[in-house]
Amino acid sequence: MKKIIYQFASAPRLAKQCFLVLIDLFAFPVILWLCYAIRLFDLGAEVIPGINYGVAFVTILAALSLMLTGVYRFIVRTFNEAFIAKLAIAVTLMVIVLYGMNAFSPAFVPTSIPLMFGFLMFGWVWCSRAFIRFIVKAVLQTGEERKRIAIYGAGDAGQQIAAVLYRSGNHLPVFFIDDNTSLQDHMVGGLKVLSLEKALQRFEKYKTDEILLALPSVGRVRKSEIIQQLEPAHLKITELPGLTQLVDGELKVADIREVDIIDLLGRDPVPPVDHLLAKNIHNKVVMVTGAGGSIGSELCRQIIKNQPKILIIYEITEFALYSIDRELRLTAECEIVPILGTVQDQQKLERIIEQYKVQTVYHAAAYKHVPLVECNPIAGLKNNAIGTANSLNAAVKKGVETFVLISTDKAVRPTNVMGASKRMAELYCQAMAEAQK
Repeated sequence: MKKIIYQFASAPRLAKQCFLVLIDLFAFPVILWLCYAIRLFDLGAEVIPGINYGVAFVTILAALSLMLTGVYRFIVRTFNEAFIAKLAIAVTLMVIVLYGMNAFSPAFVPTSIPLMFGFLMFGWVWCSRAFIRFIVKAVLQTGEERKRIAIYGAGDAGQQIAAVLYRSGNHLPVFFIDDNTSLQDHMVGGLKVLSLEKALQRFEKYKTDEILLALPSVGRVRKSEIIQQLEPAHLKITELPGLTQLVDGELKVADIREVDIIDLLGRDPVPPVDHLLAKNIHNKVVMVTGAGGSIGSELCRQIIKNQPKILIIYEITEFALYSIDRELRLTAECEIVPILGTVQDQQKLERIIEQYKVQTVYHAAAYKHVPLVECNPIAGLKNNAIGTANSLNAAVKKGVETFVLISTDKAVRPTNVMGASKRMAELYCQAMAEAQK
């Protein structure tokens, strides 16, 4: 049974449309006979001579009305307001035609029959599509091997890639994320559309593995903002290519790519100076605080390319630590030491530095989302300013050779709490550097 449903889900669009037409052609005669049975308490054949010809005519007419209004263009996963509107138009058109034919027909047809047929026709088309969608969705979601993907963007691009993912057999779209309030909490293409706030609460419930940005026309600045907003989810983020494939209708799963950090810069990238990196990393014990964040994790990826002796990844969030640890172990040739902890615990930092004889510290642990820190100024100051002081104090006390603070442009003439807290961290590091001379 599962195999049949998988074949149906991956079948060409035309084949699915033909299947829907076929089941309707079998159902409409039953519906018409049911109308007579309800109205006359009889199957109808004994009441109206030659009714079989009438049944065939009405059946074909009903199918044509659905075709003309475009109902068959909606596959079972696309079950939205547009589908309901077109179905209502098709049923209304069918009822009007039946009443018009009845006015010129010599046969006795109760006036309630066209209206009853319209109601039952609407109910059949609605319920049959809902049932098929329920079965297909239930079976597809049971496949544990399928990667569960949340799609950011419920527009044309998002709906196209959702259909492609359904057919792929290896991916399963679970819901849409969209900023458009008119779409939120509605169904699009058989998937619920959630706001970003709700999505952040539902990722774990839906066992989401990945977030796909279906925003091919969005600029770098907006894309960067979206990625920052999605960072608390600690999920892999991928994106669609540009508009060319979408216009050509050639979108494939293979077109999905990881978000390139260069796409978010808004400028040409500055290449790293290899000999400077190697000086502080190669064959040394390196520690990265905040290793699970967007900046910390990218630092770790660059560090392992320069072959450290040991890389200590220090992170407060369990899932973020687990994710970056698992990723680094796939390619790293050095020892990876994952440690769960906070930079506000100076004694723990000292113990780690002393135990592993850390030589270089990259301090990337920080709360960097401006609105969030603005709402939580005390927590922001503790983590960004005091956390930096604790990390630097521990490094100096235990004889670390190099301490690198990862700062932000918002620390220049700061106008918000986040920028001010990072500026305090910079000043503390500068003062400590002067004191060590």
